[in-house]
Amino acid sequence: MAPDRVVSHSDPDMRHGRKSASRRFDGHKMDVVTDEESELVLGVEVRAANAPDGEGAAPLLGQAMALPGIVIATLLGDMAYSDGDVRETVEEAGAEMVAKVPPTTNGGRLPKTDFEVDTEAGTVTCPAGGTTTNARKAKDHKGRPGLLYVFPAEACAACPLREQCTTSERGRTVFVGRHHDRIAAARAAQDEPGTKALLRRRSKVERKIDHLQDLGMRKARYRGRRRTRLQALLAATVANFKRLGVLGAFDATAAPALAA
Repeated sequence: MAPDRVVSHSDPDMRHGRKSASRRFDGHKMDVVTDEESELVLGVEVRAANAPDGEGAAPLLGQAMALPGIVIATLLGDMAYSDGDVRETVEEAGAEMVAKVPPTTNGGRLPKTDFEVDTEAGTVTCPAGGTTTNARKAKDHKGRPGLLYVFPAEACAACPLREQCTTSERGRTVFVGRHHDRIAAARAAQDEPGTKALLRRRSKVERKIDHLQDLGMRKARYRGRRRTRLQALLAATVANFKRLGVLGAFDATAAPALAA
């Protein structure tokens, strides 16, 4: 299937999108950012259905922080927002990205996370204690530059962990990308009680997305991404008015700060 295939003659902006490997949809993708405490929607955006989720984080963050009096220090997201590029752009926008890092797998063999990587010293140490400094320039699956560390073939051949580590006769290799330290720090942080508690609070935005779907955002009512964005803004406005009612903002006896 063509990656940017036009799926509708009546709406050329529509694209194929995926919720998972087995669940596909046609249309657009909506990004939402909400305030955890008040549960008010601070920003919405509509992008192509085939666009990566994480790429919408920094622009939407900037949209929200452009509002008077809005300062966002921490942005919570799911694993789709854990990519190093996403974390970097969010940090550049002035916030910390908190999202669970996906587990690393290696076909049942020892994953890269079992190796000790020291980017400052330029070394990689394997679980058996062997260390290599032999590295060459390489690129990851997204074309981003990094270093491919190679362990000596003779050392791997004599290693007691060989069968658990690699089948290559040339020795085990470990790719270290430009975001290695950033991702490693995030992976370590997610095991801390404070970060675990923070990640659990992300459920509030899931409820808000459900609310927006109840207000019509399950289906685009207009043709074109620009008009669908207007639909999202209207739905978010209605959701905010309903939430303000719950908070008592329209109550004559409400506190002045809340009424404002």
